[in-house]
Amino acid sequence: MDNKIFLKRRADIQSNLASSDVAILFAAKQMHRNADTEYLFRQNSDFYYCTGFKEQDAILVFYSEQCILFCNDKDLNYELWNGERFGVEKAKELLQVDMCYSLDHFEEKIQSYMIDSKSEIYLAGDSWEIDKFRFKNKILNYKSLSNIIAKYRLIKSNEEISLVQTAVDISVKAHELVMQNAYPGMFEYEALAEFIYHTTKSSCNELAYPAIVAGGSRACTLHYVDNDKKIENNQLLLIDAGAEYSMYAADITRTFPVNGKYTSAQADIYSVVLESQLAAIKTVKPGVTLLDVQDAVLKVIVPALKELSLLKESEDEIYSKHLYRKYYPHSVSHWLGLDVHDAGEYKKDKKDILLQENMLITVEPGLYIPENDFTAPKEFRGIGIRIEDDIQIINNGAKNLSEKLVKSIDGIESLMSKH
Repeated sequence: MDNKIFLKRRADIQSNLASSDVAILFAAKQMHRNADTEYLFRQNSDFYYCTGFKEQDAILVFYSEQCILFCNDKDLNYELWNGERFGVEKAKELLQVDMCYSLDHFEEKIQSYMIDSKSEIYLAGDSWEIDKFRFKNKILNYKSLSNIIAKYRLIKSNEEISLVQTAVDISVKAHELVMQNAYPGMFEYEALAEFIYHTTKSSCNELAYPAIVAGGSRACTLHYVDNDKKIENNQLLLIDAGAEYSMYAADITRTFPVNGKYTSAQADIYSVVLESQLAAIKTVKPGVTLLDVQDAVLKVIVPALKELSLLKESEDEIYSKHLYRKYYPHSVSHWLGLDVHDAGEYKKDKKDILLQENMLITVEPGLYIPENDFTAPKEFRGIGIRIEDDIQIINNGAKNLSEKLVKSIDGIESLMSKH
């Protein structure tokens, strides 16, 4: 993205601060994995949002109407092993911050900034980094800089939406390839490998989150990530996976039969989930809340649970006592952006946030009937289905960014027939 975007973001954030306030934003640290091996580095999302800077250890300070960056010095030995560092001079020039210093000067400088006892202290970054700074500097009270940043992250720019759309398009193609190459007897990790192959080939060097590739009854475990079991004939495969492109996330779920044909019982449950998702997406528009979107799902799911003999109580009782949570235990949506569960409040002053144009959300209802649920009709036991798409709120409704990925029963079966 153009550096003007990051300058505008920093100006927006600074407009929330008094000139005597000190706001400190820590970049991510390189995390140790084991022995002399480290995890693939990924910048803190708030830090990237404000700077576009992808180097570890850096610190951004807002003070006296200036943006001040502290970063690593040039180090030829480090760069021999790990790649180029910007260094102080280049970072100041390219990021267009007001001042830039070596990290070695941070402690000295930050003490001079905080000497004004009237200053409010704002902190953001990984929680352990904040705690370490507070303990070292005996800071008892501080405010969250992340909360200020989140207010701006909630509404996406055209550039951000374009990046999410690219992540979605890559993910859509990866999901299609997995469907077309699925077969009874394959292992979950084979399906995951197919997904990663395409996303990596499409310039995404990591996924936006640990993928869920769950065959059969394992789909009833909402955050199943073992991804190591065989998928038998007549079983469904639930894949919840999305690429990360240029730091922005996609988040898509499809559930399909590995043999290419839904059984009658699978189709019954799938049809309810799909109908509820279409109703929810139709509800999305500026001025509604995510609770309204959830209610659109429940208007379909609640009567279906009774009709399919999964619950015996009246529809009013199922709704009022939240009995549907036995089979639909999660919410319908979350924010989407730099993080797959992106920054932003869901309530303000105890009221649900109203959807606004250029917010990005997911819509992801599901039904999960555990294999050991002996109160459920036998033919439904072990079926877990979720359908998820990525949605942009537009001026008169919703735009489904992932609409190109088939989700009707006929559409999925037709795609899978082109093995």
